[in-house]
Amino acid sequence: VAQLEWLTVLVLNRNFLLALPESIPAKLTNLQELYLSYNNLQTLPSNIGNLRKLSVLLLIHNDITSIPPSFANLDRLARLEIDHN
Repeated sequence: VAQLEWLTVLVLNRNFLLALPESIPAKLTNLQELYLSYNNLQTLPSNIGNLRKLSVLLLIHNDITSIPPSFANLDRLARLEIDHN
């Protein structure tokens, strides 16, 4: 993940993910778009707020029941899709 620090778009749809690794928000701080739909996520990492440049976050069809407080730091978020959770 460290070598991908300039990555701006990450698509992880339909990967049966149970959790998003804390290393993604910790290392990929230049992400602008994150696609996590159709997985089995129950929550987001506590450090999701590190993704300060994030403008698109798709979390459709997961099992999310809670959002960490750092989510409030995503002040550039223009598109959030979180239905069917």
